[in-house]
Amino acid sequence: MAVLYKQRDMWIPAYVKHIFWAGMQTTQRVESINSFFDGYLKKNTRFYQFAPRYCKAMESRANDERAADVNCSRFTRPLVGEFAYERKCHKVYMDAKFVEVQVQCTRVCYVTPVSKKDISDVEVEHTVSDRVWIWSKFLKKEISLGGPKRTYVVLFNKETLFGKCDCKYFECHGIVCRHIIKVLDMENVVTVPASYIMDRWRKDIQRKHTLVKGSLS
Repeated sequence: MAVLYKQRDMWIPAYVKHIFWAGMQTTQRVESINSFFDGYLKKNTRFYQFAPRYCKAMESRANDERAADVNCSRFTRPLVGEFAYERKCHKVYMDAKFVEVQVQCTRVCYVTPVSKKDISDVEVEHTVSDRVWIWSKFLKKEISLGGPKRTYVVLFNKETLFGKCDCKYFECHGIVCRHIIKVLDMENVVTVPASYIMDRWRKDIQRKHTLVKGSLS
């Protein structure tokens, strides 16, 4: 335990918020893989049964992904607001990723401006308050604790239109947090910087256009 504590900056989420994890923790990855193979492999599975059952599991996963792609090409999810970032992601993201964007957009209503301070001619510091959200293992989603709120600081650049929040949600998940979305709306930003659309998610753009084109033809 003493050794683990000395290495806390390598495994405690609060210390690694600045590192991109695509929103997934190590334990979530292991649990997801285990639950996926539960229907195909068991502890008493024979060695000669492993290969065909593994192939069947992979085939099932591929079919699910193809079905999701087809659904994305035919179904357009309505906007929950009129935020510039949501409109941008609505055009370039696959449905599964766009749902994550909309979660942040729906929580903007809980974000309240506290103060605004000019740092320089181009930089502005916005302080906002927000509810405290935690991950519920039982409900498998984030829930609000209510009660006292927490403050966050967003540093906004008027020239680049880029904002950095001390919650580090964008750096960790690849999705702009509700605090930055609120600041972009307060600053009347209409054109969202391309840097907010990560390269990891940009790969979906060509794929989505191909799917839409194929469905129309």
